[in-house]
Amino acid sequence: MSYIKWFKDLSKEDIAIAGGKGANLGELTQAGIPVPPGFVVLSSAYYKFLEDNKLRPQIHRILSTCDVLDPAQLEPAAKKIQRFMAAALVPAEVAQEIFTSYAKIGSKTAVAVRSSATAEDLPEASFAGQQESYLNIIGDANVVAKVKACWMSLFGARSIFYRAQQKFDHFKVGIAVPVQTMIQSDISGIIFTVDPITGDRDKLVIEAIWGLGDYVVQGVVTPDHFSVSRSTGQIVDKNIATQDIMEIRNRQGVKQVNVPNRLRSVQKISDSLVLKLADYAQKIHQHYFFPQDIEWAIAKGKIYFVQSRPITTLNDKRTGSLLVRSDTQKERPFSPPILKGAPASPGIVSGPVKIILDIKNIDQVKKGDIMVTDMTTPDFVPAMKRAAGIITNRGGLTSHAAIVSRELGVPCVVGTTVATHTLKDGQIVTLNGSTGEVFKGALHLPSIQLQDPKLIAEKRQEEFISKLTDGLVTFCKAFSPRPVVYRTTDFKTNEYRSLKGGQLYEPEESNPMLGFRGAYRYITHPEVFELELEAIKRVRNRHKLTNLNLMIPFVHTPEELLEIKKQVTASGLVRSASFKFWMMVEIPSNVILLDEFIDVGIDGVSIGSNDLTMLIMGVDRDNSEVASVFDERNPAVMWALEKTIKTCLKKGITCGICGQAPSLYPDLVAKLVSWGISSISVNPDAIARTRELIYNSELRYVSQA
Repeated sequence: MSYIKWFKDLSKEDIAIAGGKGANLGELTQAGIPVPPGFVVLSSAYYKFLEDNKLRPQIHRILSTCDVLDPAQLEPAAKKIQRFMAAALVPAEVAQEIFTSYAKIGSKTAVAVRSSATAEDLPEASFAGQQESYLNIIGDANVVAKVKACWMSLFGARSIFYRAQQKFDHFKVGIAVPVQTMIQSDISGIIFTVDPITGDRDKLVIEAIWGLGDYVVQGVVTPDHFSVSRSTGQIVDKNIATQDIMEIRNRQGVKQVNVPNRLRSVQKISDSLVLKLADYAQKIHQHYFFPQDIEWAIAKGKIYFVQSRPITTLNDKRTGSLLVRSDTQKERPFSPPILKGAPASPGIVSGPVKIILDIKNIDQVKKGDIMVTDMTTPDFVPAMKRAAGIITNRGGLTSHAAIVSRELGVPCVVGTTVATHTLKDGQIVTLNGSTGEVFKGALHLPSIQLQDPKLIAEKRQEEFISKLTDGLVTFCKAFSPRPVVYRTTDFKTNEYRSLKGGQLYEPEESNPMLGFRGAYRYITHPEVFELELEAIKRVRNRHKLTNLNLMIPFVHTPEELLEIKKQVTASGLVRSASFKFWMMVEIPSNVILLDEFIDVGIDGVSIGSNDLTMLIMGVDRDNSEVASVFDERNPAVMWALEKTIKTCLKKGITCGICGQAPSLYPDLVAKLVSWGISSISVNPDAIARTRELIYNSELRYVSQA
């Protein structure tokens, strides 16, 4: 069959044909995680639907004459597109494959039919709630009808708007449709494998509700909340919420019912079950080696996992409680909070309250307002983008309000229960999205003793990415088509602690050269590394400068290099003929175990002769007391240089050298050439001399061959 694949035949590499949901369901199935069985109607079926019904030209014509940022134009355009799609026929061969596959599940089996866009669930975008999903669908004709409805939802107003905001081409985003055996959940919920609010990578977060999981994702109910330490495996925090309503299956699909009185205020899952879910989540996290947002369900005592996706909105740790200074400069609390909810999107912001009780009134939200509502849906996104902050009555960490707020970078507090009743229109409040607190009055920065955070804590990631992208574009254009290698930042704590706000993030180390830096830092605190990878992607994809390549500094072990490769691949940068992946050689272990490092899969190395010499000889060249001992021509260092170069030659990868040595010692240049070095970096004033040395050395080498 060409339009259907079963979960067992799919993996995370199949996003292009199965979408994010479909590919991840396949990956989980192959990894032995308990997933309800099913199949995916591939994106090829959607494209055939467009092609056979000649829909592309009609859709393009409508969108090309519409300002998608104007709701008055967008809504009619979306409805017109969907009318065209509704009138079109599902290709007969596609329908037949769906019939055949559904029959294998069971002709009367209830299934969930879910949208799975081919650009969704990526590390850089969640597409949260942008396309439709349908629960408890029974009968092959109904399944085909809902598959078509999922296709149509790709051109709903909110989906069009979101793609425009994310700069995705409307026709390059396809849609696949997973069809999955429906689980009648007694309990359901989500797991974040790191804390999405604080960025704490030791803390795993679990939320649980009664009934089907849609109500936790939509934010209709506030879930129980559990925090588990990944290092100790113990529950470190829990908050039990009252739940009055839940969603269950019925013959017509799903319906809302009241939670029995005896269950409304009790803990949804036992502590032992919390820890069992945490164990599964650890396995899933380790399988992907990327923080995951996981959906789970329990039916008749059995655990199922119905989705896992990358967390798209991780932020670094944020400022906690607010502090002010009195006239005597003594710190005291800002003021008691007038409202408390769940922290959903970090940041501190002040502004006037704008209460929205009806979706029809979202145009009333102006830039700088604090939007207060019962709960949000995807239709709220334009207003959420304008708002300075968001407060909701209902919802948890995976509610629509929480996910989209984090993606937009808007501070948010959810699950306050009474925000729309307690707060008044026009009232000035300050919300702290890191603690879930809402305070009366404005945040007057001159009188506030705030931590002085770096760019990430100030939500200026885009500024970092843009500036780095612009700088890389300048280099890559100047050298194109010749390769340019970007060596990612080697964060030594002594260099960064002295910067503005650095003391809040950088530990004091007695020997920073051997401390918290390089590849290990990317693994344990990947925030800045991820920004660098995003800049590289933009240079290569948006600016079409594919001569840009990547090099990783200070890698301790081959295992560490493998984890870095996983991070790079997860970001969308895949080693290929047009994208090279290099490693610095600057630690003795890099030389001794070079064969094993190369076997992990790299295209070349660059010898960092400064650090390598210091670590081989045990001397700090910046310490005047012992600096005279530092010498790159020491026999031990020369042995390491020769071994590295010859190992690279044997393995068929490139080997360059950077550092001061080739600029200072002409005799070393001749040695490097004779061993077979691929490239040599020197200071600008040494270029002409070094070129001549290389020419003469190569000439002599060739004449002797």
